[in-house]
Amino acid sequence: MDESDTGSANTFGARVLRDTRPESFFYDLLVHLRAPSVDKGVSAFLWALFFFVYLFFGSLAVGVDKGPAFIFSALAGFGIFLFVRILGDAPPRRAGS
Repeated sequence: MDESDTGSANTFGARVLRDTRPESFFYDLLVHLRAPSVDKGVSAFLWALFFFVYLFFGSLAVGVDKGPAFIFSALAGFGIFLFVRILGDAPPRRAGS
């Protein structure tokens, strides 16, 4: 018997048998669905922008003038950006713990 019959020596001509069950199609789709990798800086910016907008409009809603509301929200947003950028990434977990 030659190794090319089993495909162990030559994988160029080997045929791949695909599972034709309907549930295997959905399993293949679910396995490959995952969130894209996002840089820590982009994630920190989005958090800071969200909280800036939230604090700015929240301050306006309770009667704070636009100037102080903008300054407070900008400083808080910058602080949130630094916090998430520096401390936002959890350390990798060790195997077995």
